[in-house]
Amino acid sequence: MRENAVLLPNSTYLPPISPYSTLNFISVLKSLFYLRTVIRRNKIDIIHIMYAEPGALWGNWRLIFNVPVLLTTRGTDILKTINSFSIKKDFLSRIVMKQYKSAFKKFHIITCTSISQSVKINEWVPSAPTCLIRTGVDLRILYKKKINRVGQLKPIVLFPRSMYPMYNHELALMAIKLLPTIYSEKWKFVFLNEDSKDQVYVSKIKKIADSLELDIQFLPNLRKDELYHLIGQSQVVVMTPLSDGSPVSAMETMALRVPIILPPLHYDEDVFGKGIFRFDKYEPLVLAKKIIEVMTMDSEQKEKLVRIACDNVLKKANFEVEMGKILNLYHEMLAKVN
Repeated sequence: MRENAVLLPNSTYLPPISPYSTLNFISVLKSLFYLRTVIRRNKIDIIHIMYAEPGALWGNWRLIFNVPVLLTTRGTDILKTINSFSIKKDFLSRIVMKQYKSAFKKFHIITCTSISQSVKINEWVPSAPTCLIRTGVDLRILYKKKINRVGQLKPIVLFPRSMYPMYNHELALMAIKLLPTIYSEKWKFVFLNEDSKDQVYVSKIKKIADSLELDIQFLPNLRKDELYHLIGQSQVVVMTPLSDGSPVSAMETMALRVPIILPPLHYDEDVFGKGIFRFDKYEPLVLAKKIIEVMTMDSEQKEKLVRIACDNVLKKANFEVEMGKILNLYHEMLAKVN
């Protein structure tokens, strides 16, 4: 929070509210009273809810806020968590999903970071006012410091996603296990976020890694400049999530012109289409073969593909351009109110 305060000197940070609860109505009422007070005292003109799960449910109380309300969704929120309520048939899931559908109707605008999120929301609520605005990559920071791509003692295969079950690191380790020794003993495998809050999962993954007796390293969360340096030193970046939207770390990898391997999920083709490597089944052998393919590919062909991927990000996922769209929405919403 302090770091963000330096970046945003005109911001005021207030105490958080309790997460929305469909089972604790008293907590919801207390939070509503607090929000009304905050809006009035700070002369707030717009509320921007940054996560759909469970934040979208506050949309059902929009009239109490008496200001325009904007929602931003992300891949896991919509495609996995909220979607699970639409699939389940038990009574509680039906009630929760009904509340989400009602809330989606009430926002002034819903910005989605991937096309698939927008499509899913409009399947549930055809009238929901969705639009595509990706988080994007802040190219000013990414290219601020030149990455020195010095040769490593061992080629690095990087797995940068967070240490949680959804990111499916078991699959990555099983694929590493199946690599022929002529590759596995010459490569270094690096995983991030060993300081994850889910230490039970971290311990599980580390136990599997230890059993492989290979050069596997675990690092904590890195600062942006450290992450960019590590990506730039890697020969390939591999991601194995079970659900995804428009992952910023993937776009950062693409912008740094490093090959990336993504899973068989529905990603936006205009960004994650050409120039991207994909494995087509969640099977260790399939992933292992794809890693070998990328690591042993002709350098000229590989460079051609990473340039295409980089261009996709520059044209479709520029943070400055995308945030400009958010600012325009603010102006449009205020103009309608005034």
